[in-house]
Amino acid sequence: MQLTVKHARQQGFTVVEVLISLLLGLLIIGAVIAIFLGSKQSYLIHESLSRIQENGRYALSTLGRDIRLAGHLGEIQEYWEITESTSGSTRLPAVGGECFTAPYRWVAPFITDVDHDGSNATLSVFAPKISGSNNGLGAFAACIPAQNYVVNTDVVSVHYVGPNNVADGFRVPNQIYLRADLNHGVLYKCNSAGGTCLPDGGGSWDVETDFHYPLHAMVYYIRPCREPGGDNLCGTSDDGDQPNIPSLVRTRLQADATLITEVVADGVENMQIQFGVDNNNIGYVTQYRDANDIGNPTATSSWLAWNRVRSARVWLLARAIEPEGGYADSKTYSMGDVSVVPGDHYRRQIFSTTAAVRNYSE
Repeated sequence: MQLTVKHARQQGFTVVEVLISLLLGLLIIGAVIAIFLGSKQSYLIHESLSRIQENGRYALSTLGRDIRLAGHLGEIQEYWEITESTSGSTRLPAVGGECFTAPYRWVAPFITDVDHDGSNATLSVFAPKISGSNNGLGAFAACIPAQNYVVNTDVVSVHYVGPNNVADGFRVPNQIYLRADLNHGVLYKCNSAGGTCLPDGGGSWDVETDFHYPLHAMVYYIRPCREPGGDNLCGTSDDGDQPNIPSLVRTRLQADATLITEVVADGVENMQIQFGVDNNNIGYVTQYRDANDIGNPTATSSWLAWNRVRSARVWLLARAIEPEGGYADSKTYSMGDVSVVPGDHYRRQIFSTTAAVRNYSE
């Protein structure tokens, strides 16, 4: 008997079916890639905006705190009496790079005053504890190199002591302090280790209100780069040879009576400030004025107006650290007396606040 084996007919995919499968697969892969790229782009935008907000808010908080402390002298009111220590070892030291030294020393405006109206019946006017320059370096050109300054931005200078007392045993050699009670004060340099240094002069002190406050002097401005090169000047090869990152910086007095410049927040490319002035000395702001309208702080004729500053209105324009492909910033940013139209590929945000100057002379 002969067996006949029947083979089942086998069929594979046709060329058309294979092509359709490949096409569907490519469409699915493309959709996944598009979703991934879209998610990544959204993440990068969100991260950029978050960093802008973090930098802007921190910068505004730091600057606002110093403005509110401007003129703080502890228990004493400056018009009673603040002098400099009489001993050579405790007198105020020379400070290299000081913004100016005449008609008053920039680091210590509290010890210089003028008779502003020639009348013995009115109080003398002291050098400004808060001042600035509008859209230029002005009086601060000696402590801010032109290469390290972004043109058409404002400068603000702030001075105060404290806010906390430094007890015996904790004061730092070479640091400048104000020893003050309710009736008088003496600025001096700590001249000994161990933190028990004292000024010469000043007479007797009220035990209950006898405190020692560290001196603070600082000037804020916008620098065109975050990290200058070896020459400490912004150029074309700074910030790791990447496009320069503008930054809010401050030059301040250190504990060793030298100046240091430090970055407050990167990505801040413009600062504008208007000062609320009590023109008639009636206890509240009557007009907001630009610094140059108030006057050069080295001109004694401007001191009365500077001492009537009751607040400061601040605008900071912060941008992303890196440009964003496909994004064009065509917005107009209005801040104080200027308007900025960048026209580039960086995202930006304006931050603003009004800070009260709580410690004024009159």
